[in-house]
Amino acid sequence: MITEQSSIIKSVIIFGLVIMGALFLISCSGSQAKQEQRIAVLISGDIRMDPINGMKDGLADLGYIESENNTIEIYNVDGDREQLPILAGQIVDSRPDLPVENPETIEFVANNEIIAQLGLTIPDSIWSLVDEVVEIEIN
Repeated sequence: MITEQSSIIKSVIIFGLVIMGALFLISCSGSQAKQEQRIAVLISGDIRMDPINGMKDGLADLGYIESENNTIEIYNVDGDREQLPILAGQIVDSRPDLPVENPETIEFVANNEIIAQLGLTIPDSIWSLVDEVVEIEIN
């Protein structure tokens, strides 16, 4: 049962990332002159570059050529996982047009501070799927 739930969660997260990417591309293609878009990518090491290169190729196929009309900034922790939250914070602070993470594994983490700020009510069926609950204040 837990494996099925994890598989469903992974599918939902991947679907969400695909939707976010599609919305980004749609918002970019709405104007005649393509404005430069800034994409910030967080990876855990060079071994995770293949999917990023695939993203670059896909964007190029759609007319978004790196350095012509978009900038892709790679934030690489080179295996030092303790640096992940630091670089993630730098990405958020820099306010890119599209932040991207290329995870090694997918975990379902709930941030109680954000949930409270947004006034969300999370059903027990969703809470049972959460891998970790964090209390990180976002300003």
